[in-house]
Amino acid sequence: MSAECPPSLQFAQAVVRDLTVASRKEWLLTNGIGGFACGTVAGVRTRRYHGLLTAALPPPVGRVLVLAEIEAWVQMDSRSYPISTHLYQGAIHPNGIRYLQRFGLHPCPTHLYMVERAVIQRQVWLVPQQDAVIVRYTMRSGRGTVRLHLVPLFACRDYHALTHANSALNPHAEQVAPGVYRLTPYPGFPAVFLQAEDAQFIPHPDWYYAFHYPVEQERGLDNTEDLWTPGVLVCDLQQGESVTVAVSLEPLAQIHPEPPEPQAVPPPFCEHPLASVLWCAAEQFVIRRPQGTSIVAGYPWFTDWGRDAMISLRGILLVRERYTEAREVLDLFARYMRDGLIPNRFPDAGEEPEYNTADATLWFAWMGECYRQQTGDDEFFRDAIYPRLKECLSAYQQGTRFGIRIDPVDSILRVGEPGWQVTWMDARIGDYVVTPREGKPVEIAALWLQFLQVLADSARRYDDTVTLQTASRLLQQVREAFMRTFWIPELRHLADVVDDAGRQDPRLRPNQLLALAISQPPVSREMARQILHVVGRHLLTPYGLRTLAPFDPEYRGRYEGDVYSRDSAYHQGTVWTWLLGPYADALIFAFGDNASTLSRVRSLLKPFEKHLRDAGLGTVSEIFDGDPPHHPRGCFAQAWSVAELLRIWHRTHSQL
Repeated sequence: MSAECPPSLQFAQAVVRDLTVASRKEWLLTNGIGGFACGTVAGVRTRRYHGLLTAALPPPVGRVLVLAEIEAWVQMDSRSYPISTHLYQGAIHPNGIRYLQRFGLHPCPTHLYMVERAVIQRQVWLVPQQDAVIVRYTMRSGRGTVRLHLVPLFACRDYHALTHANSALNPHAEQVAPGVYRLTPYPGFPAVFLQAEDAQFIPHPDWYYAFHYPVEQERGLDNTEDLWTPGVLVCDLQQGESVTVAVSLEPLAQIHPEPPEPQAVPPPFCEHPLASVLWCAAEQFVIRRPQGTSIVAGYPWFTDWGRDAMISLRGILLVRERYTEAREVLDLFARYMRDGLIPNRFPDAGEEPEYNTADATLWFAWMGECYRQQTGDDEFFRDAIYPRLKECLSAYQQGTRFGIRIDPVDSILRVGEPGWQVTWMDARIGDYVVTPREGKPVEIAALWLQFLQVLADSARRYDDTVTLQTASRLLQQVREAFMRTFWIPELRHLADVVDDAGRQDPRLRPNQLLALAISQPPVSREMARQILHVVGRHLLTPYGLRTLAPFDPEYRGRYEGDVYSRDSAYHQGTVWTWLLGPYADALIFAFGDNASTLSRVRSLLKPFEKHLRDAGLGTVSEIFDGDPPHHPRGCFAQAWSVAELLRIWHRTHSQL
């Protein structure tokens, strides 16, 4: 038994013609090297990241939005009908949505338009492992001949930026072969190839002005852009005929007339609709960079971040038995370790990695051990992972970047320096760190315990007596000090941070769940139940856990507005889906791995059956509002959201 990717999500006229609803449902295609395409069910571009080809130069960073859209008009009996829709401030033109009949995600994003007696289908797909997009228009039914006018609209700019009409542009196309045209828009920008062998190209360089992106306006950002075209493609179609347009950064030897073959979803995932969709979604985050395999944190604006890659590794790769890729991800970050830290981020422009993270390396150790246990690949762990863990221990003993060091009194890891955000709660606005959390954050202490457990077990396995003695001593000291340091008896939960003076931060946050989710929690089961009662009452929502309790004066229930407003809410009440993974682990630890608990854990997945048809289609959003109705926000496709839901399903699938 097997299912196919991508999932078959269909929307009929009642949905696709509702601009408000259909413009909030977004589709995503990825090419496996960091490039992507994305748009909406309505066929309108509502954000700066919407486009038919965003390329990664080099993969997966240095992204540039090459082709924004192809405006299409159908000519019949001397009349022209639009099958494209653009938004301007206060206006819609052309208004092709009036002819839109249906949208489907299978086998690729497909819009179906009905114009008078003709049904025109538009399909979009990316060429795997290449910076190339294929757009095919087919006359599915109708009598006689229709003429298509296709206007490719280019941006050729950094994917975070917006472009405006300028004199530096060279908008002219040079024919280099029959049906193949080369564009060289800006000095230093790669050549762009436009191929349409079944259409006539009529040169007509021009700018199209003032496209409006309402999502950018909602985010308090610049929201107007100009796009340019080198000319118009014209072709005649009869029933059953197609015209195919390709845009790429290298000339294609041939244009494949059909989308790539769908992937087969293996058992047990194919046996359940939700798991099948999550399996497909997971594949979109796996990318090849020149140095090896990595995991993109989220679309449309994140690249591969160390913390996100490690947290996602179990659900994206190990659960799906993608062991070669998992090994390559671990090896990539191991090779880039500096001063006991793996990179937090590989920057967009390809500069040196950033290392401002205290927890990514601790996750790295844990995921390395998960890989070893699941694959039995002890040789790789011994040669590539274990030496790095010893380097980390030495660095933490001496003290390394960003104030990360072992406290000589209780052996708990303390982290942070003024002006830096080094935990996963890393929002920063200029020089203002929203949640600085200097001292001993509770999840860092928990992950440090896990790190020491992995190190001690490895040292014992490899007869490394010196490392074993040190790791075992630290492990015992931290376990003995943990509850004394973090437990707040009157509140029945753990402190979020303990500062260097020993003062406990009593704010109720979900970070303490990591202390219940590691392999050997330092918390008793009775205390774990008390913690889960408080967390479940105040932090748990249908889509994840709030980052701060609603009764807190600093709680922010809606993630909206300008950059300052959004970043101020990012970890001050906003809901994060990935936290359901540790929450599920904590439930199983506290209440046992039994049918009743597993049923409770499985119920966490139910709301996402509906969500997979909203926001990012067939995938899971990064965050949600803390306040009901918990609107999806942030990236519409987030790796660790998908990963942890898939991991939850896999852990409980035998009971489904």
